[in-house]
Amino acid sequence: MSYVLENQNEWNRLEHQSTLPQYDYRKELAGIPFQAGESVLDAGCGSGVVTRYLAETYPENQITGCDSAEERLIETIAASRHLKNAGFKAGALEKQDLFKENTFDAIICRYVLQHVTPDLRETVVANLFFWLKPGGKLILIDFDGTVHNLYPRTEFVDQTLKKIEREAKVDLRIGRKLPAFCFKAGFQNVTYRIETTAFNEESKQSELNEMQARLTHSMPFLKAELNSQSQAERFCQEFLSSLRNPESVYFYNKFVTLAHKARPILKIV
Repeated sequence: MSYVLENQNEWNRLEHQSTLPQYDYRKELAGIPFQAGESVLDAGCGSGVVTRYLAETYPENQITGCDSAEERLIETIAASRHLKNAGFKAGALEKQDLFKENTFDAIICRYVLQHVTPDLRETVVANLFFWLKPGGKLILIDFDGTVHNLYPRTEFVDQTLKKIEREAKVDLRIGRKLPAFCFKAGFQNVTYRIETTAFNEESKQSELNEMQARLTHSMPFLKAELNSQSQAERFCQEFLSSLRNPESVYFYNKFVTLAHKARPILKIV
């Protein structure tokens, strides 16, 4: 996975981001019922903000957070120590033996698949299916259009984004692909909704601050992609300058996908 949670400051950024209305996890999960006593997996839990929210909201449920960034998971566990019904496990989602088959009643995977390399995305969704109990539900949440949906932008920014997309190490248009991943893994009753966020005035300034932090934490990735520290810095400067332009338009879509694992059909003999 090409992700930057290993960056020490990324934990704090994720916690701050979760307080912003455009990243409101409570709104994302609105209308998705969780029954008392269900076991829930927060797959790729990051800072654990959703894990904590679920544990506090559903005290009768056992909530498990899982993430591959072991060092940052230490902070996540510390922030959740007051919750008796929250537990955590370090591990990569592409490893099927991370959990046993039919372990969870519900699984949430939020802002994760965009960071999974193309050769592993279907494997991860197949594992989520494997870990889910028959009759269980999967909630996939991811962006579509972040970074790309900015106009006007410089020629260098445009060419760099095309290069990153062509090499496909990070998929920032992953949202539209989530339903297809679910169907291929064997899920049924797949539905989705799209939330569009447009950034204007105050929200644009807030997103500008968030984007600056994201780009700073992503510098090692950008340096590797562009084979140059100076080119990586140039991309960050020009992108932020384009976003700062009062005439620019910036928006993204968020896909919230709900899928179900069918119960086995009982044969009457």
